[in-house]
Amino acid sequence: MLLNTPAQQAWLQQLERACACYGHRHLDVIVDQACWEQPLLPAIGMLQPPLPCFSLFQGLPEQRLEHLAPLLMRIDLNERRHKAWLAELARHLWALPGLLVLFTPLAFSTLSTTLRGLAQFDWAGQVGLLRYFDTRVWPVLLDDVLSEAQQARFTQVALGWAWLDRDQQPILRHGTWRHDLPTPEEGPPLVLSDEQLDRLLDVRDAEGLMALAGTYCRGATQQARFALCLELAREARTQGWLGNLEMYAGPRLEARWAAVAATAAGGQPWS
Repeated sequence: MLLNTPAQQAWLQQLERACACYGHRHLDVIVDQACWEQPLLPAIGMLQPPLPCFSLFQGLPEQRLEHLAPLLMRIDLNERRHKAWLAELARHLWALPGLLVLFTPLAFSTLSTTLRGLAQFDWAGQVGLLRYFDTRVWPVLLDDVLSEAQQARFTQVALGWAWLDRDQQPILRHGTWRHDLPTPEEGPPLVLSDEQLDRLLDVRDAEGLMALAGTYCRGATQQARFALCLELAREARTQGWLGNLEMYAGPRLEARWAAVAATAAGGQPWS
């Protein structure tokens, strides 16, 4: 059996301490099966005691893609086999964007249907899949795309959310669940404006520039590279650039990273 690295073990311990701080001995995880080589349901079905599991595609048009569905699972930290399964998820998905953790007192059935409802968006009468469970999308979605009211539909289901950033650094974001608020329930798809959809698509375009950023932004972290790529993808869109995005971004990536690196070193960028 493969063992977790020290960094992975440290994160698992952080998750367990967060559970204790929130007064729980369970946590919930959303695993994006698109990051796994084979369907997970057979392995999950063999766990004893049984591990609560729900496909967020259940009842949606994507239901036929069960092998790619995001799976919500409740991990009981008092159960040795459940903890071993969480350790396996962390080991396998360490450098992949497929593991989103949340801490919530909600009943699993309530949480399941509420999160399923959040997996759809409506744009101009067309319904699409909102891949918030992709941890490359998740922070941008909350901070840069959704309105405050739309953000609340996510944050109110949990006391906290945890994930790994692009450099495998642990992130913990507190939620806004309160016992005196109405119990969350499955709602209609989130309605996105043209600008919100464009900002969401900027994430896709920025992702397509990451390899180029690896060439021009030597020494930059993955997070820093993505921030520059997102800035340029958005800039190109707002300026009406219709050509190849890499042609727009290449020289600008090099110049902006040089400026960032010079500032970080305490110097001034060349004029």
